[in-house]
Amino acid sequence: MQKIISKELLLIGLLTINIMAIGDLPSEPINLGIYNITDTSVRLSFKDMANNEVGFIVQDVKKEKKTLVNIPSSDLYGVGKYNYVNIRKLKPFTSYTINVVAYNSNGLSSPLQKSFMTLPSGIISSKPINKVPVANAGIDKNISFGKSIEIIGSAIDSDGLISSYLWTENGQVLANTAVFNYTPSSKGFKKLTLTVVDDDGAKDVDSMSLMVIDKDMVSINDFGAIPNDNKDDTEAIKKALQVNGHILMEKGIYNVQGITRLNKKTIIDGNGSTFISELDTSNGGRTSKNILRLKGDEIIIKNLTLDGAYTSGNAKELPNVSSLLHIYDSKNILLEGVDTINHASNWWSTEGFNFSELKSNHAMDMYHVIYIGFSKKITIRNMEQKSNIKTEGLLIYESDNIDIDGFKSYNSPQIWTSLNIMASDDIKLNHIEVGDGSKNQGGSSINFIANHHFSIKNTKTSTKQGFDISNEILGTTVNDRIGRDTSYGIFEDCYFEGQRAFYGYPTINKSEDLTFKNTRFVPTKEGYATWSLRIQKAGNIKFENCIFGSEKFKTSGIIMGDSELITLRNSTFINPSVGLYIFGKTFGKLIVENNIFKGNNYSPINFYWSRSYGQGEGGIKEFHLFNNKIEGTILNNKIYNINGDFKIEKIKN
Repeated sequence: MQKIISKELLLIGLLTINIMAIGDLPSEPINLGIYNITDTSVRLSFKDMANNEVGFIVQDVKKEKKTLVNIPSSDLYGVGKYNYVNIRKLKPFTSYTINVVAYNSNGLSSPLQKSFMTLPSGIISSKPINKVPVANAGIDKNISFGKSIEIIGSAIDSDGLISSYLWTENGQVLANTAVFNYTPSSKGFKKLTLTVVDDDGAKDVDSMSLMVIDKDMVSINDFGAIPNDNKDDTEAIKKALQVNGHILMEKGIYNVQGITRLNKKTIIDGNGSTFISELDTSNGGRTSKNILRLKGDEIIIKNLTLDGAYTSGNAKELPNVSSLLHIYDSKNILLEGVDTINHASNWWSTEGFNFSELKSNHAMDMYHVIYIGFSKKITIRNMEQKSNIKTEGLLIYESDNIDIDGFKSYNSPQIWTSLNIMASDDIKLNHIEVGDGSKNQGGSSINFIANHHFSIKNTKTSTKQGFDISNEILGTTVNDRIGRDTSYGIFEDCYFEGQRAFYGYPTINKSEDLTFKNTRFVPTKEGYATWSLRIQKAGNIKFENCIFGSEKFKTSGIIMGDSELITLRNSTFINPSVGLYIFGKTFGKLIVENNIFKGNNYSPINFYWSRSYGQGEGGIKEFHLFNNKIEGTILNNKIYNINGDFKIEKIKN
């Protein structure tokens, strides 16, 4: 930075005494374009033809070449590259002549000159809407550690030019060109991100995955596994894994069951293949058998479908449960493009199952299609439960650092819960879509129980009881993580639909610090025990820019139990019986401001408690009510109603 400042000071001195130094002057830029003219601004583009410039200056010729803007040269630009700059604070309806010159410590280049006129005051140009460019980081690849690979990116801008490319890994810059050579510094999963910017400042981002392994992967086909021959390939796959734990295969269907690898690294590149299990049909039952049982410090499975071979009928009784994939006591887990289909398993609950059994025996399997327990650093990308999952979907239990981006489950009418995450910490969910079963069917779309520190974005449920944070894991023997409540998290840009769109009741203790932003809650039924959202107990809970209710079904918008602080802002209630229902004994502060309530024959806000539920009356310490809009006919012509044994100590409005 000090070097650039000294050159600019030298240039100012040159301009002041009007002397051009003799030396290696930069070449003048070419192709000056002027567009996006408004009453006070204009956008310029010009092509850099110098490789020794410090920067460029735009001069106002009619004002003795006054500098309008100084553009320092950047590493992103070079000979043959375009520069773009906005000139602002111009006078309306005025004719301008400008010079664009390159400069260095020896002086100025020859000027590139052009004239234009700004528009009259208050008039803006009919600038077309810029189309966002499309970045393409290329296909995912594998590479042996110690080797280099050419990474080839590209981009298209349908209405302009790509002005810059930027490759990064974990925030570190790798290159500023579309194509570059990459040498990984460590083994494992790498994510390389390409960011492109067009000539109008719009950008797009795309990523590619790179799997860095110890050495070339071993093909299971070299050990006798033949795709699509309907013969057991288990032993061939075991032998291939024994070589170095890294296998790939020709695309096809392989018959596999009961592969166990403990305390070892495992990398499986399925190449779009399917591992199909075998059914346990003894005693008239139909239970899918285990395919993979893994434990280790690095487990990577990509582009593989797990098929439990189940078609119809009831699962075998007694505790013979089996997940198609069971991972426990592991870390650095990546499941990318791992799909499941055709799975059925018995319920542990038929034998009086208690979650404390898992705590005492981490190797114990569960009845979920995939079960991951007591593990760390779990990444799941683009997983789909394709169809015919009869019992339970994915379960992640008592694990930390979970990142799921891209999960779908739409076509299993008999599934109970599609996604289960329980007793876990540090969780990120993004792009989750669940629509199994039918409207108002039993079970929840997503069970999210006893989790702490989470971010849930772009998550959608459309059937059953939508998103459930209840803690119904009761019993005197449960004293582990599963016995706590869901706490400390944010829901953002979500859509929850179901008989009870969002469910948080009953709870053992209190959920703490829950925030909902830009989220919609849509009930699919009206009557007893239906609502848009219910959370029975909370510490601090906030709603911002949310929508509650449905034009079709009349229900409660929000039901809140005992809470320390409830903040409701900029939200909308549609067709409620009660918009906000405060039902409980102990509340601290309630803030309701800038919301819209619209319906017919309803109560926007209702407070209720009965001594019959417990000792003493219910109450709230402070109630803040500001700037809310009420539409339609309301009960008692009041924005809020107090019923039963309930008292408000202080009201501010």
